Amino acid sequence: MELLSSKFVFDGDKLLKDKTIAIHNNIVKDVSSKKILEKVYSLKAKDFGEGVLLPGFVNLHTHLELSHLKNKLPQKKGFVEWLSSIMYEKTKDVDSKKIAEHIENAVKTQFKSGVRIVADISNTLASCEYLKKYIPYSTVFFEQYGLKKEKACSAAKNLEENLNNYKKRCGQLKLIPTAHSLYSTHSCLIEHLAGLNKKEPFSIHFLESRFERDFLISKGGMFDFLNSLGLIEETMNYTDVFDYIKKLGISKRKTIFVHCTYANKNELENIKETGSTVCLCLRSNEYISGKLPDIRTIIKSGVNIGIGTDSLASNWDLDFINELKFIHNNLNDVNPSLIFKWATANGAKALGLNLGFKKNQTAFAVFMPSDDNSPLEEILSGEGEI
Repeated sequence: MELLSSKFVFDGDKLLKDKTIAIHNNIVKDVSSKKILEKVYSLKAKDFGEGVLLPGFVNLHTHLELSHLKNKLPQKKGFVEWLSSIMYEKTKDVDSKKIAEHIENAVKTQFKSGVRIVADISNTLASCEYLKKYIPYSTVFFEQYGLKKEKACSAAKNLEENLNNYKKRCGQLKLIPTAHSLYSTHSCLIEHLAGLNKKEPFSIHFLESRFERDFLISKGGMFDFLNSLGLIEETMNYTDVFDYIKKLGISKRKTIFVHCTYANKNELENIKETGSTVCLCLRSNEYISGKLPDIRTIIKSGVNIGIGTDSLASNWDLDFINELKFIHNNLNDVNPSLIFKWATANGAKALGLNLGFKKNQTAFAVFMPSDDNSPLEEILSGEGEI
């Protein structure tokens, strides 16, 4: 049992003043005044002083295994050019030790910036070793893709035969097979993945670019690009994106819809109705195309919102605080407590976790010093450090 105290506590929902947390094995047992809890538990509280205690951040979307691609892809040239570039980079032979070194550094950056739960998107599971070591309560979404039916069926068969071995490799991490996107994954593979375990969350890149709607009616820049590579075997004609989502069975899972840069009001309402989440990765959107989602419409929809950094293939760094600052700079009239809620309790909710400094919740205490009476505002304005 530990008693943790500071001038301010952010409990995952709101900012509290002069509170002490009784916590054991990352489970909150009590929240009250220091005087009361020291008497109840016969313990001396560890007082961090001026600043704010947080339950730990949740990075709801990142690709740690792409960390070696920092500064190697074009910025603000548009999605199709970026996609072409990353597909080319993935054809190169890169020393596995170099990749591992970059992954470890990326995980350390996450931890240093207050992240205590990661939802990592992985094709190779190379991140598992380092997440187990540094951020062991994380989830790994084992991403599958393949537009050609033969490759898609092969991926599904491989999962069936080897899933237990993959889970063993990830140890205490939660491993969840998932699909990359509607434009990169054959419908038969998405249906297979969506039907595997409906109690677990699902994750998918969703309407990240303006070309994704056109792709579902077999038109547009992305369709033309993938078709030129010989990857298109079947054409589609879905004028309503959620008609396709429902056909695939994704709407039966609580899904993390990542990016939603071009999601409209009706699609956001559909996401909310399924109990799913929108994951904002704003710096990635800025990096690739200079186009941000309509964040205010997303907020007004009432959908659960989480925050991700995406990867170093589409971001300048993976510092989670820098991600929060960027959001604040673009939403400076929004209460900082709301942004911190997205970054903590809401992100955990998307993963089926109950994170916060309330009784019986899970928490990983992170302290950020601040001598300001509005510490969250100060942190988002660039003054606070962990």
